[in-house]
Amino acid sequence: MSYCYFDESGQIGGDTTKPNVSAGFYCALVVVDNPKALGRCVKKTVGGFSQKQLEKFSGTLHAYRELDKTRLRLLGHVAKTDV
Repeated sequence: MSYCYFDESGQIGGDTTKPNVSAGFYCALVVVDNPKALGRCVKKTVGGFSQKQLEKFSGTLHAYRELDKTRLRLLGHVAKTDV
């Protein structure tokens, strides 16, 4: 069985002249056969956090809020894993 993770960002039909309104609408889709492997990638990423980062960690990785270092670390783990 395959698992699908979907996320979107932006707004369709919003007034892009207003501040903080995205000019685009973005979608991301990840399809995996092994969700546990993907979960391990996330755990490895979070496991590399400093104590200061862990204090701010809400339990969810949000691409727009994470440091470039965190995003790259997660993508690196996923690239090396058979998910």
